[in-house]
Amino acid sequence: MPGWPLPPLLLLAMMMVVVVYENLVSDRILVSITLAILAIGYAYYYGYIQPCREDRWTLPAPAGEES
Repeated sequence: MPGWPLPPLLLLAMMMVVVVYENLVSDRILVSITLAILAIGYAYYYGYIQPCREDRWTLPAPAGEES
């Protein structure tokens, strides 16, 4: 397929535009709630989780092999 990753990505983007438009036309309240939840999630991630990344999101060192 010429331009391989571009056609499927464009189709997916156009489908998402249609879905968002249809949701805005039918019910703006649900779209507003969804956007508010996303905004709260981003604020939580960048305000709390991202600064604590080195302290909280690490795995302990593996234990040495027993012979």
